[in-house]
Amino acid sequence: PEEAAPESHIEWTQSVPESDELELDAATRTYFKEIEGLLESQDFETPEDQYLFISNTFAEVNGKEVLLAMDFEGSRILEKLLKSANDFQIRVFADRLGGQYDVLFCHQFGSHVVQVLLNLAADVVERELQGRSFVPEPEEEDDNVEELPTMEALLIRMAEELETHWNKFMLHVHAT
Repeated sequence: PEEAAPESHIEWTQSVPESDELELDAATRTYFKEIEGLLESQDFETPEDQYLFISNTFAEVNGKEVLLAMDFEGSRILEKLLKSANDFQIRVFADRLGGQYDVLFCHQFGSHVVQVLLNLAADVVERELQGRSFVPEPEEEDDNVEELPTMEALLIRMAEELETHWNKFMLHVHAT
């Protein structure tokens, strides 16, 4: 019997695009080019301003992570965003990609986003083990909010998700 695919943590209104020629809509493309300019300028008055900017950007990315990662310009911007993010923001992003890693590993641009994520994840795990990882205080008690897994748990979940795909990755030209 065929096993069901792992359930995605991303709420999709349509299936993950298969084409290597993905196009973002004009408004999304313009928005993320502006984000890229702000990230490159690093013109933030305080670290709190940078944290809020990156948090708000990740809020806008929510639900579009895979589409952006599979777009030439979107992937570059996501890489820059991840490199500017704190541990908590990186963990949220990794959690949102759950269920989509096999597609991203084999994508020309998505594989680069995953590679950056994995490079950053190593440092996040180290800081978690040392008790130095940033976790924001919850704004209010909400019984509907699930606790975000540690980076270590997210990496284990990723490995389990990809367990049956390693042979494909070894032969794929873009696989990370």
